[in-house]
Amino acid sequence: MEAEAASASKGATIGSSAVTGLGNGDWLKFSGLDFGSTAANQFTAKVASGAAGGVSGLVEVRLDSPTAQVAGSFAVANTGGWTSWRSVPANISGVSGVHDVYVTFTSGQGADFVAIDSLSFQRPDGAVEPTPTPTPTPTPTSTATGDPSGSAYRTIEAEAASASKGATIGSSAVTGLGNGDWLKFSGLDFGSTAANQFTAKVASGAAGGVSGLVEVRLDSPTAQVAGSFAVANTGGWTSWRSVPANISGVSGVHDVYVTFTSGQGADFVAIDSLSFGR
Repeated sequence: MEAEAASASKGATIGSSAVTGLGNGDWLKFSGLDFGSTAANQFTAKVASGAAGGVSGLVEVRLDSPTAQVAGSFAVANTGGWTSWRSVPANISGVSGVHDVYVTFTSGQGADFVAIDSLSFQRPDGAVEPTPTPTPTPTPTSTATGDPSGSAYRTIEAEAASASKGATIGSSAVTGLGNGDWLKFSGLDFGSTAANQFTAKVASGAAGGVSGLVEVRLDSPTAQVAGSFAVANTGGWTSWRSVPANISGVSGVHDVYVTFTSGQGADFVAIDSLSFGR
């Protein structure tokens, strides 16, 4: 469904090919969507953001009212610009029957944080109503867990970080991560064919409106961001979700810093593991 075909909206700028100007408290309404008798369990939106660093928010699905319980959501921050589109999936509670669907936008900051081009829903068997499933982001190649030095192309346990700032290193995950914190993974070898994707298994029990960015930087915690994704409450601090992000092509051997940036002071994420893919 094209976002600009919304039957009603609040706070949105409806363009000819996308909807922009979306920030905290705004919403789009799509009337009378028929999910049928087999419940949909996933929502995908094609979004873009040129929001300033530290500005992020949630894209949420609600049924029949803009203030109804959230059926599912994903977090988004700067994607590289207001026309740098990315298809982002989110799990939703099983939805069947006919509903007015509200796509709502929530942020802890006042600035607009997202534009939306289109949206779709999927059933467990992969069927989509009413448009075809967007091409999924490829799953990065990974191999056995091991020491963080050596090949970048395997699952790397977060607690194996060689250094950290502001983190609580547990036996099976790293918690207590908020603005300005980082994890260092020394001497990761990306080889001569550049990696272009990063995936992290994360969880969050952060309060509503609290979100932030998980970023990849090379050789310094203050280096330019090679890639990032936004995360907010996933359902709890042990409700894990694997989230992919594109990164600028990385080859050779680097110390990799996973950094955490937020416009709020509260911790917003825990991390279990990470991996890179070509």
